[in-house]
Amino acid sequence: FFFFKQKTAYEMLRSLVGSEMCIRDRYMGLPFRQVPVLEKDGKFFSQSIPLLRWICQTNNLYPTDPEQIYHAEIAKEVVNDITLGLMKVWFSKPEQKEEVIKKLLDEQFPPLLKGLENYFTQNCGENAWDKKSVSFADILLVDLFSNYFLHPSKVASYGRVLDTYAPNFRKYIDNLMNGAFKDYLVNRPKFTH
Repeated sequence: FFFFKQKTAYEMLRSLVGSEMCIRDRYMGLPFRQVPVLEKDGKFFSQSIPLLRWICQTNNLYPTDPEQIYHAEIAKEVVNDITLGLMKVWFSKPEQKEEVIKKLLDEQFPPLLKGLENYFTQNCGENAWDKKSVSFADILLVDLFSNYFLHPSKVASYGRVLDTYAPNFRKYIDNLMNGAFKDYLVNRPKFTH
């Protein structure tokens, strides 16, 4: 729902065929001409992270304590850094993809994942990994890791770096994916990349 690879209206139009062309004009009026978008009372809410933050704030899933907000925003920034790395894969030429993935797994992702695990252990305590409630940061992290590092088609390569550099974080994400997010992960629209 939230973190599909954003497409411009132009990219969407290129892929529309037949009766789907009738929805073309609807997308042209969307903010930034991108999805995902939430329409509420005639207003459009767009852009993945602000949209998720707004939904979490209106449903008591976003922290109110300034220090907890800071920790959530740190998680968001790490997700952003990892996503920027993944974009290199998405936009690389087919003959370069394998080399780009290797560089990400060997050089870019290990310090990010190790840093994320160390950060949460040091700043949120050992119980950070046993948290029972779900928050904005959890949604961001589960969405990213379920689509890439732990996705069945990618776990052999991406999952290995997670197991090696952030084993507590891996267990934490596995627990969320098999607990609070299980129904969502089974029923969500399929992510294509």
